[in-house]
Amino acid sequence: MKRGLPPAGQQLNHVTAHRIRATRTCVRFGLITGDHPGHPCLRAKTSKSRSDGAISCKFGRGCRFHLRAGDTFCTPENETRRPVSTAVPAQFDWKALSVISIASVKADLLPASIELPALPHAVTEFVQKAADPGFDIDVLSAIVEKDAALTVELLKHVNSALYAMRNPIRSVRDAIVHIGINAARLHLLAVGMKAASRAMQTKLLNQRNFWNESLQKALFAREIAKRMKLDPGLAFLGGLLQDYLLPVLTNTYDKHYMQFLEVPLGQGKELTVWERETFGFDHASAGTLFAAQWHFPPDLLCAISFHHSLEATLQGTHPEFFKMFPIALAALLPDQLHQSPTGFQALIKVAKHCRAFDLKDVCKTVDAEQMKMAEGYEIPNHLTQLLIHTQRTMQLSEI
Repeated sequence: MKRGLPPAGQQLNHVTAHRIRATRTCVRFGLITGDHPGHPCLRAKTSKSRSDGAISCKFGRGCRFHLRAGDTFCTPENETRRPVSTAVPAQFDWKALSVISIASVKADLLPASIELPALPHAVTEFVQKAADPGFDIDVLSAIVEKDAALTVELLKHVNSALYAMRNPIRSVRDAIVHIGINAARLHLLAVGMKAASRAMQTKLLNQRNFWNESLQKALFAREIAKRMKLDPGLAFLGGLLQDYLLPVLTNTYDKHYMQFLEVPLGQGKELTVWERETFGFDHASAGTLFAAQWHFPPDLLCAISFHHSLEATLQGTHPEFFKMFPIALAALLPDQLHQSPTGFQALIKVAKHCRAFDLKDVCKTVDAEQMKMAEGYEIPNHLTQLLIHTQRTMQLSEI
């Protein structure tokens, strides 16, 4: 097979079109053996084998070809020529994307009265003030210090082994300066949502298990993000908060969700599909709308909105949007609502095509981390054991 993509103006044939589709698949799943700065997957598996900055893709039976910035190619979907260097938009705006996501929700379909978990006032005030580019660090510190529980949690977090401090930090101001505004905001949101969700009385969900399932998704998303050189802080909070509205919705529509759970395991629909058919909205879109009222940052709003949109994260044209990938993967983990009946099988299939991480190693790490953080509660699903069992089941089904 001839290497390289055709120069500008050269007519494409079916072989070239297939190679382009394969290139895009390789880029999305991290099947990369060359060096290129434009995509998180590529940064995770770089090499010095090529000095021309080409994307070097390998697929099939060892077939390899290269995609250089500046080459011109035809996208199979619309047959429109465009330079590789402009295939990814120059700018990416989380705020604009979150506004579009919120606007897509039909608010009139939501229940007139809904009991949302109440975030501590200090958290919402901190998030709102921190969004101002001209924020005052002393003002932000004072907001946290008004809440003794938040102060303790923040200081405990910054002095943990995660940051490996030589000398302990004893003031809120120093803690915020050390870890940064964004990290402080994400941690305070996590602490606030944990307190708010645990204070709720739920009719259908085991609240203790729900929190541990959310924590498991958060740890899983963070571990994937670390290995793919993405944003571990956003991944953790996106995994933790992606389903925060489910206890509320299952309280409001408990009889409907009971009908969903009565379907035999493995035979039901995806939860979001069923929700849209039943209510006209799903917990991802509604969760985004309500989270916006709490002044959540735009990237976190998008994490909630797109956590069940794995395909969209793979088809996105901008590396920044790929930060949603670990969060969407975490949404495939099993939980008590069986949101994705075949989610773990899908996760295994995706992981086979991604060289940026080893799924077995990720599961072991997450299990170990959760044992430390589960606060004495039983972990609902040990991922390592679940992985072994599911792989065996999949192998038997192929025989």
